[in-house]
Amino acid sequence: MRLKWTIYLLVLSSTASKAQLNDTLTLSIIESTLAKFPGGTDSLSRFIAETAVIPLEALEKSIGGEVTLMFTIDSTGHLINIELQSIKYWPHRGRFTSNRKHDKKIQRIIKDGDDFGLIDSAKDVLEKSPIWIPATSNGTPVEMRFRLPIRFHIY
Repeated sequence: MRLKWTIYLLVLSSTASKAQLNDTLTLSIIESTLAKFPGGTDSLSRFIAETAVIPLEALEKSIGGEVTLMFTIDSTGHLINIELQSIKYWPHRGRFTSNRKHDKKIQRIIKDGDDFGLIDSAKDVLEKSPIWIPATSNGTPVEMRFRLPIRFHIY
C-alpha cells in the first residue's frame, strides 16, 4: 500500500511541475471512424458475390481458393495500391478427394505457382467497387489500409 502512495505522489509531483512550466493544459480528444463500403458489410458481401467471376482455368481444374488483398482507401474513398497479401487453394467442394492421384496433381500445380486466374479475378472485383466512405480523424477524411479476403467456391 505504501508503494502505491509513493508512485501516486511521484506522478502528482511530476504533473504539477509540468503544469507550472506550461501554465495551460490542453486536452485533445481524437474522434475517428473507419472506412466502410457504402451500405456496410452486408452490402460488401453482396457486391462481391454478384461481381466475382470464377476464372475458367480454375473451373476446369476444379480449384477454388481464398485471395486476400491489401489496399488503401484514400481520403476521397477510392481504392488504390491493391496488392496480394496471400492466397490459399482448395480443390472442389473445399476438401481433398479420395482420389490421391488427383490430389497430388493439384498440390503439384499449386507448388508450381499457378494462381488459376484467381488473383486477377479478385483484383477485378475491387477495381469495379464503388467509392467507399473514407476513414476520418477529427472529422477530416484520411487514408486507411484495408485487408479483404475474397473466396472462390466451386460446387
